[in-house]
Amino acid sequence: MVEANAQESQQKEVGPYHQGVLLQVKAAQTSNGLRHNDYGRYHKYCCRRMLRLRKSLQYTQSQKQSKKHVFVEKPVTADLVAQSPKYLQILLFKCESDWAYAMQMKQHASALSGGKAVAQSGTMSTRSNPNRLRIHYLKRFQKASVQASQLLEKATGAVDELSLIEIEGYKAQMNAVYNMERHDYEEALNDFLKAKLIFSEIGSKQDTLETIIFNEKVSQLETFIRSCAASLSLGGDVKLADAAALTSRINSASKQGSAAGSSDVDMKDSGSTLDEVKINGRVIPLKSSKLREAFAALTALEKEIEQLKKSGESEKLVQSQLKLVQTLDEMQLLITKEKKEEA
Repeated sequence: MVEANAQESQQKEVGPYHQGVLLQVKAAQTSNGLRHNDYGRYHKYCCRRMLRLRKSLQYTQSQKQSKKHVFVEKPVTADLVAQSPKYLQILLFKCESDWAYAMQMKQHASALSGGKAVAQSGTMSTRSNPNRLRIHYLKRFQKASVQASQLLEKATGAVDELSLIEIEGYKAQMNAVYNMERHDYEEALNDFLKAKLIFSEIGSKQDTLETIIFNEKVSQLETFIRSCAASLSLGGDVKLADAAALTSRINSASKQGSAAGSSDVDMKDSGSTLDEVKINGRVIPLKSSKLREAFAALTALEKEIEQLKKSGESEKLVQSQLKLVQTLDEMQLLITKEKKEEA
């Protein structure tokens, strides 16, 4: 009965919504181990995140039968994804979980092949054959690629066009990683080029901080593109065959998104601070004075950056952008602290 009521409440949200996949993934990776290449920690985080999402949706895969809990599979369908972004996030973090576990095994196999002493916890510590590990992590990369394809399939019609193109770029990246690992460099190169084009075009139309994140992803992809091109003995610049059509599609989707205002953030002032923020149509109250001051400082920095862009003062612009990133990091720590205090 409770589950039925939860699903009825989810059905109230209709229409395509905006979902920034790359920004979500970057935030999760940065905060959960990947700053130090700790793929095991990130894998565990993704598993916990999926469980928390399912619990919040009352869509867990555990059912009590005769005083014990048994596993009952509850797949995420396209209809559910259309109802709430949380269902889409379950699919996204399932893909990230498979990728992180594959990278953890690859890292362990590389250390074993190099004769290094590896400190691993759990089942990874008992695995000492790098060849068997390669077979296993290739299967995990394949699972991540398949999950990314399912993510794109079920997001079609549920998210707006710009979000869908971004998910296409994410899928192309996952396919490219798998193809590169199995030495299919030609397919990997095409997918990397597609992902690079999508992220660079979307990043050029985003705000300051988002542009930095997209540009960082593009620079990572360029490294893989050079590696694939070298393996195929290709010289000079390599380009995607249907780049013009894809660029035109991104430009069209970006215009529609800006007209609809799907990802706008509105802030209501109360004197020198802010009482609430409105993100994607959802009003979020700012309860503490420190958080209100932080949001006020953020809006002031954004206005300053816009003025510096027009004036062309590059040195001051870089300093303001770095200050913006620092302010966002401080806000994240503040929000995390307040959530712990409330719990």
